[in-house]
Amino acid sequence: MTAATGVLFHIGYYYLGLPKEVADILMMLHQGGFLGRPLRPPYVLLLGTGVGVLRWTGVNMLFAGRCKSAAAADSM
Repeated sequence: MTAATGVLFHIGYYYLGLPKEVADILMMLHQGGFLGRPLRPPYVLLLGTGVGVLRWTGVNMLFAGRCKSAAAADSM
């Protein structure tokens, strides 16, 4: 939801002329404003951690695939 609302905000507001009221709602959803002030920082930290984990696992998968293909080429 966060990625979608962030993309929708930027495309809609800056390129398609989305009304400010709608853009504010999208930004509130993007930033976790619907959770209230005390839960907003943990929400942002949780999402940031999730992005970091996804990046880390993606890089590991990329290198694991390269290592397997290099090992298969060496065994021929």
